Amino acid sequence: MVDVVFFDNESQKNLRVLIIGTGSSGQRHLRNIRALSPDAKFTFFRNPARQDRLVEEYQADVITDSADIKAGMFHLVGITNTSSMHFEFLQRVIISGIAFYIEKPVVTGITHVQQLKELICTSGCQVKSVVGCNLRFLPCMSRARELLSSGVIGKVVRANMQVGQWLPSWRPVSMVVEAV
Repeated sequence: MVDVVFFDNESQKNLRVLIIGTGSSGQRHLRNIRALSPDAKFTFFRNPARQDRLVEEYQADVITDSADIKAGMFHLVGITNTSSMHFEFLQRVIISGIAFYIEKPVVTGITHVQQLKELICTSGCQVKSVVGCNLRFLPCMSRARELLSSGVIGKVVRANMQVGQWLPSWRPVSMVVEAV
C-alpha cells in the first residue's frame, strides 16, 4: 500500500473537492475521501445539472461548465469520468494548478498526449497528481518488479501478457446498473 499525501491534517478540515464523474469509481473515491476527511465539501461536475441521492447524501454543489474550474476553488479534483472525456477537464485542472487524481488511462489518443506534453511544458505545471492504477500494488506485480530489478531472471527482451477481470466481481451489481 502506498500513501499519497496531498494535504496536511489542518488542510483536510476544510477540504474542497470536485468530482468529475460519479459512477462506481467516483463513488468509491467519494467514500474514501469522506472517511479521510469527514468535513470535506464536495462539488460534482454534471452536464446537464441534476439532483439525485448522491448530491443529497454528500450535500454537494453541482457545476455544469468546465470553465467553472478555477484556481483557488478546489483543493483537489478527482477525474473519474469516461476516459475519452478526461482531456477537456485535465487541461482546465492543469491550467488552474489544482492537485488531481485521475483514473487511467489519462487520455485516449496520441494527439491528446502531445497536447498535454506541450501544456505541461508551457505552463510550468508542478501540480501534485496521481494516476489510478492500483493493479501495480498487487503482490504478484511487486514480486515481478523485484525479480526484474534484481536481474535474477536475466534481461527481459520481450514480454507478452494478457490480463482480464470480470467486472461484477469488482463492484456490486447494483452500483454497475445504477451508474449506467
